Amino acid sequence: MKQKSFKSFMGISAIALSVILIILTLVCFSVLTFVSADSEYKLSQKSALAVKQYYEADADANEALAKIFAIENRKNIQDILTKKGYNVTISENGDQITICVPISNKRELRVKAVWPFSSQVEILEWEVIPTVKGDFEGK
Repeated sequence: MKQKSFKSFMGISAIALSVILIILTLVCFSVLTFVSADSEYKLSQKSALAVKQYYEADADANEALAKIFAIENRKNIQDILTKKGYNVTISENGDQITICVPISNKRELRVKAVWPFSSQVEILEWEVIPTVKGDFEGK
């Protein structure tokens, strides 16, 4: 009799232990899935914000360029755009203009264009640059 009850106890213990291990495994996988999904959600929110900020700056830069090239008198351009919050640099001979439009507190959109007196405008640069050292270096 004693041997029979010991074998049945061992059988029940093995089943209970297996069920506990399966439940613990499922709980671990569900926690890992939740943590992964949450981090992916936060990353997608940051990415969406960065894209939105870039396209707002892009639209501002296009608007600034359109206003610049519509102005006949080039002498007041730097003052006009500086008042609107753009960082504008005009070359010495007056044919090259650089506009820096802020995207965020760490990045800005720099647009450099050639503005000859007789022909069409040519965009030389249209790039995002860091305003804080180490922004694109992974720091």
